[in-house]
Amino acid sequence: TRFLQEAAARDLPVLGICLGAQMIAKAAGATVTKNRVEEVGWGTVSLTGEGLADPLFRGLPATIPVFQWHGDTFGIPAGGTLLATGEDCHHQALRFRRSYGLQFHLEANRTLLAEWFAGKDAAAGILRRCDELAPELGHHARTLLANFLAIARLPR
Repeated sequence: TRFLQEAAARDLPVLGICLGAQMIAKAAGATVTKNRVEEVGWGTVSLTGEGLADPLFRGLPATIPVFQWHGDTFGIPAGGTLLATGEDCHHQALRFRRSYGLQFHLEANRTLLAEWFAGKDAAAGILRRCDELAPELGHHARTLLANFLAIARLPR
């Protein structure tokens, strides 16, 4: 957490995914706790008003299909902003200074998911849904990454 605290103090851009989001929240003084349910599989997140206005989500729809694989959730630290919510896990994305945390996996693709779920019963359904969503997922992931890189280049 020390690295993340220093990055925030220096106003450096950080993008944390899943555990990375939880670490950003914790480093900023928020709590990380068990979520009421474990989320594993495909779902959607909805951008908050702040999320819709945030440059990280520019060009993305208000509701985004995402892959989830976590049992914990994070609080929103003082000075932080909730950017996206979900039905089974309310806190899905946050910004604290120039650090962004995504609880979900927008980067999930067929190759990654096939590796994560190799030999598991859920693999076929997860991969079938991934194939259905592939064009949309790829577009959203590339858009978010390009937005983050643009944010990272902005002067402090």
